[in-house]
Amino acid sequence: MISNALVIEEGSTRNTVPVVRSLGRKNICVTHATENGRKTPASLSKYVTKRIPYTLNNSFQDVFVKEIIEYLEKDKYDIIIPVGDKPTEIISKYKDILSEYTSVPVPDFENFIQARDKAQTLKKAINIGIPCPITYFEEVKGVKEIPTAIKFPLIIKPCSSSGSIGISYVATPKDFMTKYTETKQMFGIPLVQEYIPSGGAGYGVSMLFNKGEPIASFTHKRLREYPISGGPSTLRESVNFHEIETHAMKILKSLNWHGVAMVEFKIDPRDNTPKLMEINPRFWGSLPLAIHAGVDFPYLLYKICVDKNIKPVFNYRIGARARWLSGDILWLLSYPKKIEAITEFFKLEKDTCFDMLSFDDPLPAIGEIIFGILFLINKDRILQTFDKGIKR
Repeated sequence: MISNALVIEEGSTRNTVPVVRSLGRKNICVTHATENGRKTPASLSKYVTKRIPYTLNNSFQDVFVKEIIEYLEKDKYDIIIPVGDKPTEIISKYKDILSEYTSVPVPDFENFIQARDKAQTLKKAINIGIPCPITYFEEVKGVKEIPTAIKFPLIIKPCSSSGSIGISYVATPKDFMTKYTETKQMFGIPLVQEYIPSGGAGYGVSMLFNKGEPIASFTHKRLREYPISGGPSTLRESVNFHEIETHAMKILKSLNWHGVAMVEFKIDPRDNTPKLMEINPRFWGSLPLAIHAGVDFPYLLYKICVDKNIKPVFNYRIGARARWLSGDILWLLSYPKKIEAITEFFKLEKDTCFDMLSFDDPLPAIGEIIFGILFLINKDRILQTFDKGIKR
């Protein structure tokens, strides 16, 4: 019997490439859906057997769902895998309807929103005893009272955003209301948090759950990131960290999680305590490292839908590394200590893979370069790209 998977990509995200490769290398036929049929690095992969378009409009989500149902009726897929926040959110919202046609391994909508919304995530974490940065919520404490109740500097961040988009660093009380108002106008009511000083490492715990039961777990440490003020990791390493793994499992179990998620922590250097930063309730950018180290999350996600006797995976190689080369080049260009940066950049450990580079599937990496050049030709986009870190 032919195995089929429908992978739905939002925008052009590098997270999709390892998903497509993972499934394709297991002889699963991958249909790749992109908005309006746009070309992306993942669409160039040799493991994509079919390419289809979809329409995504926040005002007309039913159009998107109708199109997906038409595809599911026509080709009979074993599983549908959304990659990106918006497709995952909509598919979670319409999970009951879509489940009539295929397996839909995403959390129930209420649980997804609790993980997606940073305010709801932190409230739940605080209630169940997971360490978090000191956080102020507008509905609890009036916004004008916040500057008198928290030490500066502080961070203002949107409740729903990816990476470091929309995050502002506020050094003094006089700048607080201006930055708070700007963030609120663009993203809705934001969070106000204490600033965790630099010097503490960032970690991510990636997990797969099957209806509330953990199936796989993997932990990585962030070694480099771009922007250097806070952004996606460009170099990372597999580690064990029992304390944060326990926290991650605890909060995802409290959400009766189903599917994949990555829980982010940062070490507070003032007390050496790992503090919960957010949950990514979908596939994440550091996914290639987990697969390289021995935890093949996309294939395991497929397996929980087709094989009820799946064996859990909690062991993997420690010390394995993965690099996002394009992002690492940007890190090199932006890092202030150039000699130190050059030395580190050209240091290559033995057990290292690259997020996009693959000898057996080279076109996604070539596509990333070409699409990146086309993107950066636009002067405004250059400024946007190099101004993506925490606003100061």
